[in-house]
Amino acid sequence: MEEGDISEPVEVQLLDGRRAFHIVLLEQRIDAHVGNIDTDYDLIAKRALSNKQGVELAKWIETLKTSVYIDLRGKARTLIANQ
Repeated sequence: MEEGDISEPVEVQLLDGRRAFHIVLLEQRIDAHVGNIDTDYDLIAKRALSNKQGVELAKWIETLKTSVYIDLRGKARTLIANQ
């Protein structure tokens, strides 16, 4: 593909077994290179922010577990018990 090209739809199977179609737009081709703060700052910043958000979300969920009552019934109780 060249920059600006759009691929043909390709059928894929998702992890849950459902069918989906992927269509790709090649906006920019960047040759393989070692990460560099000068050229890859935006990507590094986005990944760092995403990582920090994930860590903070996990901490918040752990604190909620001590203060939120959860009552599982029916299939949900069976699913959790089998894990």
